[in-house]
Amino acid sequence: MNYTERYHLPQWEETDRIMRTDFNQMCVDMEAGLNKTASDAAAETASGVKSASDAASRAASAAAQAQKTADSALSKANAAFSSSNFPYVLGTYVGNGSTLTVSLGFTPRFVIVAHQITADYSGSSWPTGFAMAGMGVDAQGLTVGNGSFTVSLLHSGNRVIAPQINLNGTTYAYIAFR
Repeated sequence: MNYTERYHLPQWEETDRIMRTDFNQMCVDMEAGLNKTASDAAAETASGVKSASDAASRAASAAAQAQKTADSALSKANAAFSSSNFPYVLGTYVGNGSTLTVSLGFTPRFVIVAHQITADYSGSSWPTGFAMAGMGVDAQGLTVGNGSFTVSLLHSGNRVIAPQINLNGTTYAYIAFR
């Protein structure tokens, strides 16, 4: 019969006779090993109560710091995604039929203006315009200014020409990018 190296447990081979005494001795050895492990653990726990208390205190401190860091990150994330920090502003204006300046509180880099087409719209062009900072007065009647944008109703003789982004009494939507 062979035995395990570490715990000396019997390893019967096919030709070995299984003896009750071998089996009982294996159980006695296992019992002794389990008792020794339990005794060693109890002694270590008794001597380590102070260090366990210290470890618990360190863990609580680390948890408090982690919570503080998480709260700070959440606060920054909420501030980053507030409407005052979006990279754009959405709004509307009502056209006045000539020239209208829409104040934004920042100088936009790009502005898009659009009028919702309704079933009864009979215009010959799509009433949408866009302008970029530094572009100057454009042929669409939309100009980016310092802290605002301006829309104009463009005429060719007596006729209003495209894109018609400032018709009197018409509501337009815009998106202005910071």
